This record gives sequence, structure tokens and C-alpha cells, in this order.
Amino acid sequence: MSYHRFGQFLVNKGVITDHQLLKALGEQRARKPLIGQLAISERLVTVGEAMEILHEQAGTHLYFGEVAVRLGYLTQKQVDALLDLQESYPPRLGEVLVDSGLVERDCVERMLNEYHLAYPVRVRAKPRGKRSCNTTGTRTARKPAAAEKAPTAKQRGKRKPAAPRKRASASAQQRLG
Repeated sequence: MSYHRFGQFLVNKGVITDHQLLKALGEQRARKPLIGQLAISERLVTVGEAMEILHEQAGTHLYFGEVAVRLGYLTQKQVDALLDLQESYPPRLGEVLVDSGLVERDCVERMLNEYHLAYPVRVRAKPRGKRSCNTTGTRTARKPAAAEKAPTAKQRGKRKPAAPRKRASASAQQRLG
């Protein structure tokens, strides 16, 4: 069985055009928050730390998460969680099409039912280990790393200053010296 996407299914059925599909996919992508925005909203980094990460990222081919891990602001586990969170944000294509007025909601529902009958969803086994982004932007499986936990922005900002050292008494100095 070949792999089909719902948008192409709608084009093949004549519900929308190729141009409308591309426009809707662009709108869908634009609604997805950036990893840096999510890291700030999840209080994993401060705005200042995010700006530092972006400054270090400028002119490189690296992703925000890769730079954040290198600088010690995030762990790979936190980046993976942010990527998963990011994937949950964009609206479904049908929602974008309805919101833009290209297709009525009942039509999307009918087409979804027809699509699922034509292309039943197969449950795929989840990859073992953590998932991370490679340099091409696709998700790949990787071996689990040792437990790692970077402090959150709140934890980094709330560190207690070191207590002042007391000077040893004269008798203690004699015993040590």
C-alpha cells in the first residue's frame, strides 16, 4: 500500500486545487510555534537566554535546540519534548481549509471518512530510544543518553549566593597549621 496524504487526496478528488493546497499548507506551517518560543513559554529558558542562543545560532546551519544543548541551557531530552510539543500545535489541514473558507466543515468530514476508508491507518511501532533532529530536519531515532537534566531558567535565576566564610579562631588556626 502506498502512503497518501489527506491534502493530495483532496486535490485528486477535485475538492481543492494544487495552489490552494500549497497555500493552506503554508498557513498551517505558519501557525506552528518556534522551538525558542515554546522553550520560553515552558519556562525552560528566559528571553535573554533565548536571545543568546539565537545569537550563537546566527550564521550556522544548526537548529535552536542543538545550540541550546551545546550552551547548556537545555538537555537533549528537553529539546525532544519541545519538538513533540511543537508537533501537537499546528491545526489540522481540514481546520485551515475551513477557516480560510475554501471548504465547508461537513465536506471536510465527509472527505476524511472517505479518505480513511480508502487508506486505513496502520499503527506503526514507535522507534526505540529518543528522537532527535538530524541536519536535514527529519526526525531520526537515536540511542538513549544517560539521564540528563539541565536546570530550568527559574532554577538558574534562583541560585543562592555562597555564604561568606568565617575566619577560623586562633586556636583552630594553631591546630590546622
